[in-house]
Amino acid sequence: MTGLIIICVLALLIFLFLRARVGVDVKMRPELTELRLRFGFFAFQILPAKPRKRPKRVKKAQAKAKKKERPEPPEVKKKPFLTPSGVIKLLPSIGRMIAKLVKGITLHRFNFHIIVATGDVAKTAELYGAVHAGLGLAAPLTARVKDADITVGLDYNLTSPVIYLSTALSIRTGTVLAAGLSLLWAIWRSKSVHK
Repeated sequence: MTGLIIICVLALLIFLFLRARVGVDVKMRPELTELRLRFGFFAFQILPAKPRKRPKRVKKAQAKAKKKERPEPPEVKKKPFLTPSGVIKLLPSIGRMIAKLVKGITLHRFNFHIIVATGDVAKTAELYGAVHAGLGLAAPLTARVKDADITVGLDYNLTSPVIYLSTALSIRTGTVLAAGLSLLWAIWRSKSVHK
């Protein structure tokens, strides 16, 4: 009976892991860029980076000193894992994997505000038209998003564009794992065929 309970608990944990969502939350403003990675209910802040206790230069100097102390082993020529022809044969599998990943991505929020400015009146007007054309192409992608807000402004007094971006997207870990396993299977199959 205890073994059955353990198996059920393990199956439940695996199910919850595969259903959990991995996501990215990005907020970009002229003064600050924030980047958070999410896994389920947990969030990890990547940017702005927290200050480190030791400066990087000290660590690099220590690593160089350790490398100098150790004698370098003789170079051994290794066969490449994948040859260019092998990569070309894997392109259809890579394309299918990317399609699965893109299909599995859910865009929760997409707020994009840009003030077009270059300092030159003619270039600013051209860039304004180009940005509107690009956003017209992106409209089908944002049609499925519940919280989508895109605005384009124009300012002839500024010398550089100002961008505000706030977006959040996620994908299930099971989708990522399935796509990765299908790519590994394709690599293993191509390797076994060439042997």
